[in-house]
Amino acid sequence: MRLVVSTLTLYRLAMGSSSVSRRSLFRVVYAHIFQLTATSRQIFAFSRDGGFPLSSWLYHVDHRVYAPVRCVWFAVAVAVLLGLLAFAGPNAIGSIFSLAVVSQYVSFIIPITARHLGGEKISPGPFHLGIFVCVRCLVTHSSATNYHHVRRACPSQPSQCCSWRS
Repeated sequence: MRLVVSTLTLYRLAMGSSSVSRRSLFRVVYAHIFQLTATSRQIFAFSRDGGFPLSSWLYHVDHRVYAPVRCVWFAVAVAVLLGLLAFAGPNAIGSIFSLAVVSQYVSFIIPITARHLGGEKISPGPFHLGIFVCVRCLVTHSSATNYHHVRRACPSQPSQCCSWRS
């Protein structure tokens, strides 16, 4: 309980005590809770299918709360370990964020490519964009890639790289 109080005190000192900062704290806390819920569900599903080295230990439902408590604590431990990289500097945590973006794109590309190269004919559903889906994908991915490169080129201090602003 003392850790929670000191964390809230640090947040209040950093952000002030306005209603905007209280609302943003509320949003941040609930975003983390929702993310933790989704992550623990995915860990439980992968453990059920034997996708983790610790699957036999993680695939357990606690009989008191009827929830996969081990998966929740595993997700918390991994999040804390990754969060500690923020203290190593902006390059360390920036590389983790970049890895997350690249991994997400790869996870989207693999099943789509496998489906197209698999030899079966793809039957479109009731809503289909036809050839425009390729155009949409190219525009979305190129803009996201360009934004990522611009963001990496300009660090948090604009005066370091953006001399045109002076």
